[in-house]
Amino acid sequence: MQNRKPLIDRLQAVFLTRSFDEWETILVGAGIPMGSINNVKQVVEHPQVIARGAIVKMDHPRAGKVHVVGVPIRMSATPGSVRTPSPSLGEHTEVVLGDVLGMTAAEIDTLRAAGGLG
Repeated sequence: MQNRKPLIDRLQAVFLTRSFDEWETILVGAGIPMGSINNVKQVVEHPQVIARGAIVKMDHPRAGKVHVVGVPIRMSATPGSVRTPSPSLGEHTEVVLGDVLGMTAAEIDTLRAAGGLG
């Protein structure tokens, strides 16, 4: 650890001598796994993301057209699809508390009155 900073400084200086594409060719060719660190725009526009349909455009009732992450696993017999946009804050609170956790309407109202729900 005592030489970490000088090592990082030296590596940074060396890596700045070539483009990412050049280093990718050199390193991958030498069997060294590597990859770029992308920002959100680069990820969304990446050819592989587009080809796999990893980002899906949907209509959201309040936000209009939105982009959401598609189904990450592709299975031939059950391909899956994104059918609804992400819920709004609190949209499914009563269903989860009532149907999933078995709370009564009175118990949910008590939680709400106490400030326990948004």
